Amino acid sequence: MKAGVLTRITHPTGGFNEFIYEANDYSNGGSLVSDPVPYNASAGITGTGQRTMDFTVGGVDPTSSGHLTIYTSEVCGVPPCPFVQLFDNGALISTWTRDPNEPASIDIPWTFTRDHNYTLIASTAGHNITAIAITAYWSERVALPSKKGAGLRIAQVHADDGMGNVTVRKYRYVESDGRSSGWLAADPRYEYNRNVSTGVDQCIYYSRSSAPQNVLGSGPLVAYRVVTESLGVNGVFGSTQRTFKAGCDCANAGQAGNYNREWPLLRYTTDGWRRGEQLSAEDYSAGGQIQRSITSMYGTPPWPYPLIGLRGLAVDVYSIISLGVPFNVTWANPFLVRTGLKVQTDVTTTVYDTTGTNSVTTNQHFGYGNLNHAQLTDITETNSDGTQRITRLKYPGDYVIGTPSGPEAAALAAMQNVSSTGAHMPGVVIERSVSVKSGLSDRVVQAEITTFKEFLAGQFLPYKHYVFNSPSPVP
Repeated sequence: MKAGVLTRITHPTGGFNEFIYEANDYSNGGSLVSDPVPYNASAGITGTGQRTMDFTVGGVDPTSSGHLTIYTSEVCGVPPCPFVQLFDNGALISTWTRDPNEPASIDIPWTFTRDHNYTLIASTAGHNITAIAITAYWSERVALPSKKGAGLRIAQVHADDGMGNVTVRKYRYVESDGRSSGWLAADPRYEYNRNVSTGVDQCIYYSRSSAPQNVLGSGPLVAYRVVTESLGVNGVFGSTQRTFKAGCDCANAGQAGNYNREWPLLRYTTDGWRRGEQLSAEDYSAGGQIQRSITSMYGTPPWPYPLIGLRGLAVDVYSIISLGVPFNVTWANPFLVRTGLKVQTDVTTTVYDTTGTNSVTTNQHFGYGNLNHAQLTDITETNSDGTQRITRLKYPGDYVIGTPSGPEAAALAAMQNVSSTGAHMPGVVIERSVSVKSGLSDRVVQAEITTFKEFLAGQFLPYKHYVFNSPSPVP
């Protein structure tokens, strides 16, 4: 699993970064039921006497298909005959003795019920025989707190500065209840089996691979909702816990009839692009006291920007010939290829004292006032006393330019032009101002404007820079 992974980067100064990996695991988005585990219980005796064995069937399945194996060494001659019995929750279900025409060992299919208490009895009924026994066989699947997933994750990072100072960072991927924070985006399959019957003939196809097949655009097989970073050995310098947007395409895969888990892999709609952003970060001291908390919010398409989707159809067609007649099979699944712009809208920061008791909270709100260029136009910072600090930004696309008059206006027109003939510089900040707002009072404390000019053909550089200069805020 670790073959070919990057384990060390050595720098020219003699320092290095060393990476230690571990296997992915998950507790969400996929089945957490174990593979069947076989069990058996037996009651048997040799010579004379009687033996009893009690057992209970567990697991998550309501019933378990198994079988009973009964062995009686001799045919009954004089009654009462040696016998075996099965009881279910105290009720006698059946008694077996060996008939003259039966073999010594017989096997009987049996269905066991979860949480039922069973009793096996083997009795010689006063005879002295070689052996008599009854054995029950069944299997149980149990719920697991987590399962191993495909691929690797970072467990530790060791950084050496080249002077003998080593920084250690350790990473844990668990929820507050101890479960894995991993989400399985898609249940990987390493083998694919196509078995089609026409009623007379049969077509079978089997393929096996060392690497799983992933749906295009679905992202990593396992993503994590919570990651805790410990600073220093055993967190001696504190820790940071980060949460991320996680999820899976379980519903979409289900709507596709789960054909994506067969061969060939049919594509379905994936919402992987909606996941992955950081939702919060909390800093803790070595003693476990919270020191800072940062929470982020995002605008999800279609707000504030539209969601664009292209329709597609995944088709699997194959043919076989049955008794000389062509037999065609078609699997089809519609899907969408989606694109959208997810932007950060709010950040709330809370700073605590060393005991983690008292705190001060500030909030930042990010505005996107011009949907034509989809860029940040204003930042509103609200302090705990209600005072606001507002930063406003303007870009080339925020200016309406008719017929350019002068080199600066011509440069601005070229910069906002994102066609093949334009300068394609829509992200340059032209105007920036900072104001303080308290109640209805909104006063400018800082402002600046930068103009541009085409110095050489296609070369647009800053030309003039104007800075607002006032000893006190201006309304």
